[in-house]
Amino acid sequence: MDPVAAQTANLLVGNSPGEAVLEMFLPGPTIQFTAPALVAITGAGRVISTGDINVEYNRPLLVAEGTTLSWQPTPTGRIAYLAIQGGWQLQPWLGSYSTCPGVAASGWLGRPLQKEDELSFRSSFEVPKALQKATIKNLPWKHVLPADNSSTIRLLPDTHLSLLDEHSLSQLISSPYFLSSNSNRMSYALKGAELSGQRREMISSAVMRGSLQWLPDGGLHIFMADHPTTGGYPRIAQVIAADMGRLAQWPLNEPIHFEWVSREQAEQLLFQQHSYLSSLEKTLHLRLASYLTGSK
Repeated sequence: MDPVAAQTANLLVGNSPGEAVLEMFLPGPTIQFTAPALVAITGAGRVISTGDINVEYNRPLLVAEGTTLSWQPTPTGRIAYLAIQGGWQLQPWLGSYSTCPGVAASGWLGRPLQKEDELSFRSSFEVPKALQKATIKNLPWKHVLPADNSSTIRLLPDTHLSLLDEHSLSQLISSPYFLSSNSNRMSYALKGAELSGQRREMISSAVMRGSLQWLPDGGLHIFMADHPTTGGYPRIAQVIAADMGRLAQWPLNEPIHFEWVSREQAEQLLFQQHSYLSSLEKTLHLRLASYLTGSK
């Protein structure tokens, strides 16, 4: 749901960006480690740990065997990510480690995690001698994501935008929208101004993550990570790829304002995001390897 947060968690522990992570809508689970691990937590929320030891986001953490972590919500976002050095013991399905509910071959048994489930690590973690007495050890550097100063979710026009009347075109950009509580991984439903225009029967056509559809009741929804491949409602706009992580984390009670951008702007923002993550991968992997080697 939040690609930047998920990739950053992996990079902090020396994994490849596409390694599987545990994605948790908040409030999240309580997890007990039955083996030591090097982990990183990103995204939203706060963590309560064994002994109330401070657990920081966006930095590598050493957790000892027996450590318990639990996730609580905060007002600033909706989803947290946990990465484990070496990754989880999972088999990819169709090129992905993700769980697709109802498909047993995917991810973790094709369902969300349940109480008493046990996830195995793909490899064991050798604890450096200098760190063996710590229950939780925050490694001595923290990554701070660059601030995105945009207060809007940025859009590109899509195929059926011309079906809206002039008043609705103005409302789409000038009126606030809010996420409905029944939003999920497939789509975020929006509450706000109802749009009007030309209604007509349509043949289903391709949709993608970020497609903004105009529904028969005048409402809107945005397809998210588990979107279908086709849809039969008008696609009036497309959320730019660089903003999908921010949208995924958007709090329910915060207004969303949309803004049009050009295709060139959208491409430049995505290029900057990819360049940043590529540079971060090199920097963090070198620093982690140096620190762990020096701690033995």
